[in-house]
Amino acid sequence: MRTSLGRRTALLVALAAAVAGCGGSSTPTASSSPTPLVLPSAVSSAPVVSPSGSLPREAPATEGGSYYAVFLAVATDARDDALVKAQNRAQALGYQGGVGDIGCTPGAREQLRLKVTGSYTAFSVLFATEAQAQELAAAYGPGVVGVAHVTVGCLD
Repeated sequence: MRTSLGRRTALLVALAAAVAGCGGSSTPTASSSPTPLVLPSAVSSAPVVSPSGSLPREAPATEGGSYYAVFLAVATDARDDALVKAQNRAQALGYQGGVGDIGCTPGAREQLRLKVTGSYTAFSVLFATEAQAQELAAAYGPGVVGVAHVTVGCLD
């Protein structure tokens, strides 16, 4: 079994590969400030933390899998503090969630009514059913961007 540090390192490497694979322009350049640490769920095979209370467990993502994603933050800049704040709120409820280019979750852009053009980075939590996604949305409270039925990509 991997250590927590080993798992985080593996997740960060996978995130870099996923974002590079999606070709999003939200990846910072060498001259930009460092991106805050945000752990991705889209690249983990199983959630690291358990949700609090009776909330449903988030779904482990698989390439090409179909999920209901609760989008807790969407930004045009991958360094936006809203992404980190959403991660912190989700973790307080017991969710790992993940960050990635919106293009890596086909269906999200349209369902969240985002502009057709432009690059977006999102923080979301995946679930197997819409009912589970709605449970998190209700528990999270104000600030939920939306729930969308998506297909997960950019994992390999």
